[in-house]
Amino acid sequence: MKRITTLATLVVAFLTLLALPPTSSNSGGEKAIVPVALAQSGDGQDNPFARARAKTCSVGTLKGDYGYLMKGTNLNWLQLPPGPIAIIGVASYDGAGNVFTTATSIMNGFIVPVNQKGTYTVNEDCTGEIIFPLGVYSLAITSDGREIRGNQGYPPGVVIPPGAGWVLEGFAKKIAPEPHNDNPFERAKSFSCTPGVIAGSYATTWNGTMLSSPTFPTGPMTGVSTFNFGQDLAFTSKGKMSFNGMIMPVTHSGTFALQDNCLATVTVNSAGDRVFGVFVDGGNEFFAMELPPAGAPNIPGVGAVVYTISKRTR
Repeated sequence: MKRITTLATLVVAFLTLLALPPTSSNSGGEKAIVPVALAQSGDGQDNPFARARAKTCSVGTLKGDYGYLMKGTNLNWLQLPPGPIAIIGVASYDGAGNVFTTATSIMNGFIVPVNQKGTYTVNEDCTGEIIFPLGVYSLAITSDGREIRGNQGYPPGVVIPPGAGWVLEGFAKKIAPEPHNDNPFERAKSFSCTPGVIAGSYATTWNGTMLSSPTFPTGPMTGVSTFNFGQDLAFTSKGKMSFNGMIMPVTHSGTFALQDNCLATVTVNSAGDRVFGVFVDGGNEFFAMELPPAGAPNIPGVGAVVYTISKRTR
């Protein structure tokens, strides 16, 4: 009975302590008592959400190479083929307001290279703009500058009525892996892709439109599969796709070529179709889209506009 009474006294004393208001540190170096409710509210200085809210961005937040995927629809802009669009590329930011892109787009089946030079600004709230020859790209920066989300617009002063122009969204991620510590020498190391870096299996989701195909039904498509990249440059994939509502198993094998900037091209042996993509986050993710076989006629309305976002599983 005495033990129970002592335990109850300790519990009451502890709860009373939690209810006390915070006290300031005295000359003896005693730490302030912060009530649990205050810590949970997010007002405490050690709260990670409070620290995140205090962060600001600048033009220097974007520096380095980013792989990106853009997708959407061209309604009637710049005399380009109307229809679905997918774009894969690399954007290089210099940290001082200049950006250069190397990309390939497929517009309703028509392949168009998109290499641009632009300037960019970043606001303290981590929003910003890139001014490209093709238009102004509005962006929002997340993850301490490692990720970018955006929306493609038009050149300054150009107003497009509903039903014209294009509707394009984009997602970008830094190509280099995230540093595991604050060592400035580690952060300064350059990163390049090699087969050994990206080798492994990736979980893949597909979305897009089949325009015309001798094998698959035309119309909207989606699917899930695995990509396997080998150090010997071999490639295999296996999955299930829905082509305009029809479920079909799909398997492929082939080879891939990898560039130092992490752009990659997979060539499928069975049909010569290609998958063009970019590895990001140190080879942990892969943004890609399908391209027709090399040498095939570049004709709008033929082939497919499908894209994928893949993430490493092992």
